[in-house]
Amino acid sequence: MCSFAMFAILFYCLLPKLSTATEAARGSAPASSPPPVASTVLTPVTVGVYYETHCPDSKDFIRRQLYPTYLSVGSIMRIKLVPFGKATYAEHPNGSVTFTCQHGPKECRGNMLQSCALHIFNINQTMPLIYCMESNSRPEKALDSCAQRIGLNASLISDCANSVQGERYLLEEGKATEALRPRLNFVPWITINGVRMPVVTSKRNLNVVLIERNILNVYYISQKYHKIDKTFQFNVDTN
Repeated sequence: MCSFAMFAILFYCLLPKLSTATEAARGSAPASSPPPVASTVLTPVTVGVYYETHCPDSKDFIRRQLYPTYLSVGSIMRIKLVPFGKATYAEHPNGSVTFTCQHGPKECRGNMLQSCALHIFNINQTMPLIYCMESNSRPEKALDSCAQRIGLNASLISDCANSVQGERYLLEEGKATEALRPRLNFVPWITINGVRMPVVTSKRNLNVVLIERNILNVYYISQKYHKIDKTFQFNVDTN
């Protein structure tokens, strides 16, 4: 049912453009000529995930919702992962930066490793890596085994995390998190096309279909009106 519903929504989304192109072709092309193929530019939906590597809710969301959704409808998603959450940072006169994370130094290490990975590799390489790391009780210790399984160079990531560049990358994540409006007060903080997606705190595991439906709803609106309606309300199941 889920796959049928997704195909139905996508077909309904693209149908007006296909119909318009066909009608135009009928009016201008000779009757004997086949109608031209309609070209449709698909606009990906930007899904922002502001998370912490050791936060149980973040780990749940990545493993149970984000990654399965990426596998299912990743072709219409532009994923922005920001590993920082409720951490804080302090910039010092000598140019160094120190970080304090909600779940301690181990989380700061995990955040920096994943930030480095996100800057070094593309999202199709980092999504499986982060899914693998977040499936481990100590994500920062799972880098080597996960990278080997996926075929990535773990040394590039760890060397980055041990360098000043790693600090700068994580500082970027902190400033991006600070810039959120409204301000982040829950982790994970999910946005779709810049609009915060409500989190049902009384229901720890949202159904994968829920986020797929929200993504496809916003996708339909953006294709139909060529803009995002900021008053659009996400559908959240509370049963």
